[in-house]
Amino acid sequence: NTSFDIDFQNQNMKTLKENRFLVGNPECQYSSVIMKPETGELKSIIAGKDYEMEQFNRAILMKRQIGSLFKPFLYFNEIINHGMTPLDIVVDEPVNINGWSPKNVDLKNYGSVVVDVALERSINTIPAKLLYKNGFGEIKALIGKINDKIVLPEVYSLALGTCEMSPLEVAELYSVFPNGGYKIDGHSIITIKDKNNKVIYNYKNNSSRIFDEIDTVIMENLLRNVVTYGTANNAHIRGIDIGGKTGTADGNRSVWFAGFTDEFVGIYYLGYDYSKDLGTTAGEIAAPLYKEYLVNLRNAGIYSPPERLKNIQRLMDEGKVKYEYKDVGLKEEERINPETQEKEIIKVPRVRQVLVRNTK
Repeated sequence: NTSFDIDFQNQNMKTLKENRFLVGNPECQYSSVIMKPETGELKSIIAGKDYEMEQFNRAILMKRQIGSLFKPFLYFNEIINHGMTPLDIVVDEPVNINGWSPKNVDLKNYGSVVVDVALERSINTIPAKLLYKNGFGEIKALIGKINDKIVLPEVYSLALGTCEMSPLEVAELYSVFPNGGYKIDGHSIITIKDKNNKVIYNYKNNSSRIFDEIDTVIMENLLRNVVTYGTANNAHIRGIDIGGKTGTADGNRSVWFAGFTDEFVGIYYLGYDYSKDLGTTAGEIAAPLYKEYLVNLRNAGIYSPPERLKNIQRLMDEGKVKYEYKDVGLKEEERINPETQEKEIIKVPRVRQVLVRNTK
């Protein structure tokens, strides 16, 4: 008896087979993991584009640099161990760490920004400064709580995700946010019976809470804003809460998306088996895959994602967390001038809904 769901598997394969980028780039490989974050049960694994021919499971055995998928855990560490809040001001500025000077993708620096916006924009300098300030011990301990088999290199470029992981390992890491801070093990085998139909193996759920659920729901909301407003906006579905993060690594040779609803974590990896630039970013080609998958499930009547992330709502109802609103600058919007009836560009405030601890 396994946890796999044939409908989830078929819709996942359909999503990848019909994706416009992958159709146009037939040599590009991919893999995917869909997992229940509360139990670790695997509902779908796409092992690769030609698994039947190659017999190499890219979802479990392949390890690639994860890029910006790593950044949320540096912020998470700062929240847990140093009292950071999403409304704290951090400074995006040129840095030099032992001769290493990470730059943002657009080569700009944005000065003082709130933490929420720093993660939305996937700014590079701030996680680099956090790692330099706190050292390697804290982040290695945090990741080790979730999966002690993951190896993190002690180089400062780790802040930008130069560590290598499999899609399954990434799914286990990201599960701690929607499941409220529990360590889980990804698995597919539930029971095994012998030839006499006697059960000789039952999966034993050894999940345990390793993080405060208030800290995890604060991260949930930060990652929801990444999808709603930030680099993962191509995964956004109006009216549905989705959290997630994009990761572009190794000179655009590997792109990732890690996303979640309450019930399912979804991981997507794309890249060539040889050293070739994909020519685009994770936000453009990996993030849409999770959206397409959820839409396919909904259209097939298999699964309808909930409108709200339940842990956030529950802790709000219990008075443990609250929303605060922060003006994060101006944005340009197009409108019709009511007097001239012509299009014009106006600047309007950008406001973020940020979740914080309720200390009252």
